[in-house]
Amino acid sequence: MMEGVTVKVLRREYVVPGVTLRLHFRHERALESLQPGKGIDAKEGNRLLIAFALDILRQNYPDITEDDLLDNASLGDVGAIVGAALPQSGYTRRPLEPSPSQSPDPTSSAGSSTQPDGASQTSST
Repeated sequence: MMEGVTVKVLRREYVVPGVTLRLHFRHERALESLQPGKGIDAKEGNRLLIAFALDILRQNYPDITEDDLLDNASLGDVGAIVGAALPQSGYTRRPLEPSPSQSPDPTSSAGSSTQPDGASQTSST
């Protein structure tokens, strides 16, 4: 069994592993559907993500069927599966436009620092 994040889906807990390269290439269209403005309608995007979530689960649970997922899971469950798998594999959410806190003001750096995750932290001294 691959290591992963435990998620409660289908009325039980599953260990959801990250996305392997094989899954990445097999489900590139599903990954594109997560990005706004890619021209993928919601119905197609949902179907792509359901197939992606099923393959993610099959890495640790090869006997799970599409019917198991369709009969027992909600779209929220599918989102939880994909949402648990992606960060483990280095996928990150990127804002559409940089927020003011992400672009430091070159004239004022006193009292603030940028953390490794890009968040800004201000000291209260």
